[in-house]
Amino acid sequence: MGLILDIPPSFRFAAITENGADHFTCIFLIVIGIAMLFKPVNDMPLASIIGILAGSAAALVLVLFVPDSAVEIIGYWINPKLGLIIVFIVVTAIVALTAKFYISIMQKISKFLSWPPVAFLIMLFCFVQGILLWGFGMSIFINFF
Repeated sequence: MGLILDIPPSFRFAAITENGADHFTCIFLIVIGIAMLFKPVNDMPLASIIGILAGSAAALVLVLFVPDSAVEIIGYWINPKLGLIIVFIVVTAIVALTAKFYISIMQKISKFLSWPPVAFLIMLFCFVQGILLWGFGMSIFINFF
């Protein structure tokens, strides 16, 4: 909300700087939050669920948008129901494998960020950033980099 509404993180920050939102803090919190979200997702078969939804959507799109004349032509080579089952299985498998790959990358990043030494450094950074924003009206990024 700070980025969307251009809200400064504290009254002191708004008084000292003429900027609205502190973009560094907002983006940092969003990235860390998304990365940490994938740690509890480890036990859930999210890739399979995404694959089944994509396969179902592909089969539904074919049912809704393929004209009957094309179904009759396709019916000479393969049963239309069997064709929909094949499309469903192929799309489900491709999307599930791709999603599993990308989700596993995010899970590895999340596991690294939640490793106690790294989590402690992130905690220290957030603690210092919060004290600077609320107490002194400045950000680590603006003042030190």
